[in-house]
Order: sequence, then C-alpha cells, then structure tokens
Amino acid sequence: MGEIIHSIHEITEGVGQIILAFTLLFAILQCFFGYKLLRVWIALIGFLIGFVLGFVISRSMIDGEAYLPAIIGIAAGFILAFVAFRIYLIGVFIYCGALAAGAVNNLTFPEGDGWKVLGIVLCVLAFILVGILAVRFARPCIIAVTAATGAVNAADALRRMFEEIARNRMVVWGIILVLAAAGMLVQFYTTRGAGRRR
Repeated sequence: MGEIIHSIHEITEGVGQIILAFTLLFAILQCFFGYKLLRVWIALIGFLIGFVLGFVISRSMIDGEAYLPAIIGIAAGFILAFVAFRIYLIGVFIYCGALAAGAVNNLTFPEGDGWKVLGIVLCVLAFILVGILAVRFARPCIIAVTAATGAVNAADALRRMFEEIARNRMVVWGIILVLAAAGMLVQFYTTRGAGRRR
C-alpha cells in the first residue's frame, strides 16, 4: 500500500512539473512575443471568459442535465472569442485586463480573510484600469503589460519549480525585473511600425 501511495505521489509530482514547464513556456512567449501573439491570446481569453460565464449562468438556471450548461458555456465561449478577435479594442481590453488581474492574483499575500478580499479587489481594479489604459495607448501598453505579466508568471513558475528561488524573494523580484525589461526591449524593437498598421 505504501508503495502504491509513493508511486501516485511521484506521478502527481511529475505531472505538476510538466504543467509548470508549460506555464513557464507560455509566460516566456507572453513576455517576449505578447504583442505579436495578441490576436491568438485575445481569442483564447475571450473563449475562456465566455465559457465560464455561460456555464455558471446556465448552471444556476437549468436543473437536471449537467451537459447542457457545458454546451451553453462552449457556445458562449466561441461567440465571445469571435467577438474579441474581430472587435480589436474590446479584445485588447479583455486581454490586457485579464493578464493584469492574473498577475495580481499570482502575487503572494499574507493569510487571512481580509487579505483575500483585498486580493480580489486589486484583481478587479487591475482588470479595469489596465484594460482602459490598453485601449487608450494600445501598442505601448500591450507591450508593457505582456512583458510585465509574462515576467511575473515566469518568476512564479520558477519559484514553484526550484526551492532555492522560492526561499529568496530578492531573486524572484530580480527575475521579474530582468525579464520584464528584456521583454519590453525585444517587443518594442521587433514591432516597430506595427502600431501604425493597426
């Protein structure tokens, strides 16, 4: 029995490491190529938001069949993904706002209900404020947001993968600052003139 539990634990750890590796990969792509991959991310986030909203709302209204809310959620996801992809500024608002909220959510707060409420409030504020800024100053804001949030998410993945990094907050913040600065420089250099074409 002990061997089975040990094997399950090892498999779980292995799957967790694979997920973290993919998280790190996507964070690096976001950090250095966020602006170029904009429409892909916009459509994906639009789908996820549409699915969650469609599923949760329909689940609260429909009793019985469990598959109906899932179908409605998928349909709502595709609709919102299409709208976000086609209507650029709405997509920019959703995309940058969601990235900012996700990055704030990845920051560590002390334990306690008050801190949880503060974390939720900060996530909502980050979503709205960054979304508005992204619409107003599209290219520079998108580059800054994707580089900064990609750096935060990459540092968070590295912190979870390596205990040495997790124990030293200064190293974590150093990784965030270096990656964010490098990501912004690369994106500004590789997308020169892109803002005028949109």
